Amino acid sequence: MKILEYTGLDTARVKASCRKVADAIARNDFRAAQVKKLVNLSHGRFYRARLDDADRLLFSLVRHGDEVCALMLEV
Repeated sequence: MKILEYTGLDTARVKASCRKVADAIARNDFRAAQVKKLVNLSHGRFYRARLDDADRLLFSLVRHGDEVCALMLEV
């Protein structure tokens, strides 16, 4: 899976853990990234991946042509 980042996404303080989680998502290994779907949202499908005890990575799955990509939105 291809990883895309939202313009202006700041991952400087959690760079190592963010890279580790993004690599797991790119391999479609959602269990290793501890991904959970966020529920009770009015529109869109959003997921969160655990970076450490306090930080989470918010992302969405989008289709680009024939490929599914993970769009990283916010830490």
